[in-house]
Amino acid sequence: MGTSTAFGGGKNSNPLIPSWLEPELIDETTTPKNDDTSTDQSDLSQVASETIVSNPQPSVLPVDNRYSTARRNFTAFINSGGSDRAALGRAIVSYIHKTTGGAKQAAKRMKSERQASVRLGNILSMASVNGIQSVIKNLNLENLANRPIAEIYAALIDVICPMGGDLDDSIVRDAYIEAVGEVAELGLADLEQPSTATIATIMECFISNTIKDRIMNAIATKIIILPNNILIVQDIENQLKDFIRGAVSDAMTNSSFFSAGQTSRTINSIFERSFAILEALAEHEAEQ
Repeated sequence: MGTSTAFGGGKNSNPLIPSWLEPELIDETTTPKNDDTSTDQSDLSQVASETIVSNPQPSVLPVDNRYSTARRNFTAFINSGGSDRAALGRAIVSYIHKTTGGAKQAAKRMKSERQASVRLGNILSMASVNGIQSVIKNLNLENLANRPIAEIYAALIDVICPMGGDLDDSIVRDAYIEAVGEVAELGLADLEQPSTATIATIMECFISNTIKDRIMNAIATKIIILPNNILIVQDIENQLKDFIRGAVSDAMTNSSFFSAGQTSRTINSIFERSFAILEALAEHEAEQ
């Protein structure tokens, strides 16, 4: 089970992240919406110099009590021991629609998660061409060369999810470590030079975890004290995780992380589609 409760992160950004891997931040108002050629790069080493759409000041401000309905319904789901799926559906619908202002706004608010997803996607794309050993060499992390493959991916956390001083950074790091553990359990044979299918699996695990952890931190405040049975707590989190995973899997259909200069656009689209699909699935669940 992931550590989805709030916790503190480090104080400083990690100097390991090279400029060619760090996504460029440009406000949506200055970014052409349909110009798919504006960020194309022929050199694979430049794929991280892309646009992450930010939203520091949402155009529509949610109401002051935007968390109350989602939290109340999620608490009802907890109190049912995980049997009240309608309450889970209502909680998710309220979080996306009322708390964040809709799927598009929910995706935009996950700036740290999208940045990390772009970095991970770029690293995996480079590893698919030249292998993960080449990637860690380019990152000046040759000391990882003889480590087991799962440990190499785990050690990349400070590159993919640099430490910061706020909760968002902690959520991203938690989601990444959880994803590395999940991927290790799957026993994928090609992590050294990942295939398209393996890249999709890793990205699906990570993105699902970021959304799950974000929702848990926002509305699952009572899960710390209720119920007393740890197995029920794990089941509750797993139900939420599986629910989100299904939405992310659908959102990632036909997505590609290999198109030079397009990783950011792909990630932005996946997050928004994931929330839209998740809301639709939750609405259906709430009606049962």
